[in-house]
Amino acid sequence: MTKSQSNLGRRACLGLMAGTGAAALLPHRALASTGYPSEPVEYLIPFAPGGGMDQTARIMVPLLEAELGQPVLPVNKPGASGFIASQFMHGKPADGYSMIQHSLGSFCLTALLAPQALDPVKDMRYLGQIALLNAGLAVRADSPYQTLDDLLAAMRADPWGLSWGHAGRGGFTHVNGVALLAATGTEAQDIPFKGSAPNMAALVGGHIDMAILNTSNSVGFEGEIRFLTVFARKRDTLVPEVPTVGELGLDMAPVESPAVLAVRPETPEEAVDVLKAAIRRAAAQDSYKAQLVKLGLIPAYEEEEAIVAFMRTSIPAWQRTVDLVKANG
Repeated sequence: MTKSQSNLGRRACLGLMAGTGAAALLPHRALASTGYPSEPVEYLIPFAPGGGMDQTARIMVPLLEAELGQPVLPVNKPGASGFIASQFMHGKPADGYSMIQHSLGSFCLTALLAPQALDPVKDMRYLGQIALLNAGLAVRADSPYQTLDDLLAAMRADPWGLSWGHAGRGGFTHVNGVALLAATGTEAQDIPFKGSAPNMAALVGGHIDMAILNTSNSVGFEGEIRFLTVFARKRDTLVPEVPTVGELGLDMAPVESPAVLAVRPETPEEAVDVLKAAIRRAAAQDSYKAQLVKLGLIPAYEEEEAIVAFMRTSIPAWQRTVDLVKANG
């Protein structure tokens, strides 16, 4: 690791305070004010085929093809919460012919947990948010804990007596759970799983008392699990009856994970403008929104400025929670 590959916790906040910066207008292949794009555009997906984020990309790709008038080529390059695909993109020209879809919460958390070769703030130009994934605290439908207060009371009465599951250490379900325990002064057995499916299975099967799950996991399991709170700034449209941690008076920084599209920061403004407009129009289509809802994802389009503002306010707060995760192994 070189000195330039410093931790996001040291670099990103400074970069955010300085703003996003202007993209350098450098000569690039086939780029003119009316000529972009003149060839296929690569769409990098840092997730394995079949998951929610991959399916989101597969819905977006044909819509972008129609908007851009060129083939959009989906390429799966999973691993390291998006950093493998990001490094692949940074090995190509910054000409707008390669873009990437990130799950922003996981992408940033990975950089906060350990130094990475790329900085999610300085080394990405965000084009738009196309969906939102939230997490929540869930119990079985037949659980005696009807509210979060009920559950917290049981945890305080029997420290370490209850167990909680999540989809893997360092991910946004794990970090949200650690933040909740710290904010409430409670303790419970931490049970990590390799993904959301086994985490859900353990909860439904009664092997754990509670789980931090994606709210999208509720689709098809409405009669088997019950969310007590969601880790979000505002209520989740998939479970609108469930209060947020803020509404319940908890002093914690919830980790949301927007699906965002990005390019290299040096990408010329002409290409950025074309891509932004295409993404905006695609994300506004009713058919796109309807397909997201079927997947259990929230249609939540945002512009670059809103994404940067979200990162500016979230990253310093997430760093404090990540420090708790590191302290507890």
